[in-house]
Amino acid sequence: MIYHGNRYWGSRRGFSFVEIMIVTILSAMIIIFVQSFFSQGVKNTLKGTDTLESIRAASLLFSQIRKDLMACQSIQTGAASLTMGVNAVDLPPGFPVSDTITFCARNATTTYTLVTAPRGKYILRVFTPTVGSTETKQFGVPRIKRFEATQIWKRYRIQIFPLPIKSPTLKQGQVLVNVIVDSDDRRIVTKELQLSSIFVSQQMYPSNWNYFFP
Repeated sequence: MIYHGNRYWGSRRGFSFVEIMIVTILSAMIIIFVQSFFSQGVKNTLKGTDTLESIRAASLLFSQIRKDLMACQSIQTGAASLTMGVNAVDLPPGFPVSDTITFCARNATTTYTLVTAPRGKYILRVFTPTVGSTETKQFGVPRIKRFEATQIWKRYRIQIFPLPIKSPTLKQGQVLVNVIVDSDDRRIVTKELQLSSIFVSQQMYPSNWNYFFP
């Protein structure tokens, strides 16, 4: 600002329309980028939380199945049963599965079944004692798609040395339970999450099994 006599002389320069437009566009781009970044982070967090809820619910189901297995004397899965030889390592493709599994104890039976309701699917546990009233319990796994159970008989060879006899085989019973849930997570190519647990049937009460020559 220059003082000359009784007047002030100076230059006042403001923002041009082009500069305002450039600043506005840059600000909008920054806001969109930040919003997209945090939005993606929130989506990943929600997906992770949803998956953890499914895993937690399936863990409760597996824990109850294990308790019923330990108290039973026999297991029924219908036609969903297979036998694997000594040299077999992997399950064959397309092995049979059932959406129902029953544990038979001395004084009761316990059945797990996948039920389809108007609001979604859930697993129903029905405990039926020989004497007394029937008890039911529902296990809700978020976005459950399938419930699969298979009884597996796996043969293992027992090495006996130095006896000059043919090594006998042990047939061990196992129960495979799968809980499959829908997943829209892009990191899961199959778009479904499979939660599995294998139970060894030898956890049941003692029976008359012959471990050397079943």
